[in-house]
Amino acid sequence: IRRDPRAWLLREYATLPGMARRLKNVVLEDHVFGIRGVESCFRKPYGAGWALTGDAGYVKDPITGFGVGDALLQGFWLAKALGAWFDGASWEASMSTFQQKRDLTFRPFLDQTAAAVAARDDGDALDDLRAALVSQHDAHLLLKALPGLLDQAFAPMDRFRHAVLKSMFDSAKQADVQIFSNESTGTTQTVAPPT
Repeated sequence: IRRDPRAWLLREYATLPGMARRLKNVVLEDHVFGIRGVESCFRKPYGAGWALTGDAGYVKDPITGFGVGDALLQGFWLAKALGAWFDGASWEASMSTFQQKRDLTFRPFLDQTAAAVAARDDGDALDDLRAALVSQHDAHLLLKALPGLLDQAFAPMDRFRHAVLKSMFDSAKQADVQIFSNESTGTTQTVAPPT
């Protein structure tokens, strides 16, 4: 990969079903950049007069794509902890609560990321799944079969992680509203998402 990342990317992408045809007339406009695997870890997110959030306090390989969402949640939790401190709570108690919430919530995601990195490094194991997901019909059949397979396929901690994610998505759906403004009349209308 390091010797010629462009050739590697094009060669790997072309192995995906249907992609060789799509790449036929493609012009890659710039250099191909990548990153090495990132060692995932928690850091103590606070000390005397300082606090960390986002990747500074909890970093993991970007393969799962959770980074931005995790950073936003940590930012909200840190703001709440700082608010408690500004309201008179002790620094240690406020920051310790923040750290405990962060670590308990994100430990399953850290573990999932480690598993995803291991699966990425064993590309042959995913070939059958990739082939099935290319077909919309096959992907639909797979999705219909998944609910019945979840309890068989996942350990209790995995199911807990799924429940946490579902809760996060449900909360986001409830908070999701669309705001329309009419510049000519100066009015604003808030509409709840369709159910």
